[in-house]
Amino acid sequence: MYNRILAVDLGKQNDSSAIVMMDIVERRQETGLSPHQFQPLATVQELHVVFIERPPLGTLYTDLVDRIDAIMKHPDNDRKTYLVIDQSGIGQPVCDFLRKKKLNPIGITITAGEAVNSTDTGYKVSKAILVSTLQIIFKRHRIKISGQLPMGVKSQLLHELKSFQAKIKTQTKNVSYEAAKEEDHDDIVMALAIGVWIFQRFFPDALEGNQENTGKTEYDVLNYGLKKE
Repeated sequence: MYNRILAVDLGKQNDSSAIVMMDIVERRQETGLSPHQFQPLATVQELHVVFIERPPLGTLYTDLVDRIDAIMKHPDNDRKTYLVIDQSGIGQPVCDFLRKKKLNPIGITITAGEAVNSTDTGYKVSKAILVSTLQIIFKRHRIKISGQLPMGVKSQLLHELKSFQAKIKTQTKNVSYEAAKEEDHDDIVMALAIGVWIFQRFFPDALEGNQENTGKTEYDVLNYGLKKE
């Protein structure tokens, strides 16, 4: 049973890459009924973000492959882990290198439109679907950010989430999803997005219905809208 996701967004020429590790955690919580009613415990699944790394800008893809390989094979990584890679553009040869290392990555090719299609090595998924899935998991409190992450890393994540927005192109009326300013980054957000999409793909019950997971844990909860509880 897989219970961890390592998601990687590959930076382009002027963008950094991002590596995000999420644990898939099964929890029991009350169903939210009236205090005067019997409240059976419901099983919910959520993601705990336990590791974020942004390799330095200009890191060679071969070095990035070695870093991913080291994380996946680290002795402390004792969980079965989905490895999910942004396969768009340069991502294809990176995935090929990772397969040579017997890591079996799932490639996500990010597309326009609203479609999802399977490929021999992964999926083609529209950016709109990736972003909307990420919005849903935040709104339903199904993602938690570890309080053990360095403050600088959490600040980067919050900044990216706050600056990430939909943009409508004036001439074509097409909608794109990206950082508000050119100097801002969205690599951590996109690594989160592809990891969350794989989570709901392989655990389809996790985001069905309207049940929100409002239980408290040792993790800092980020609500949709980025306000801390």
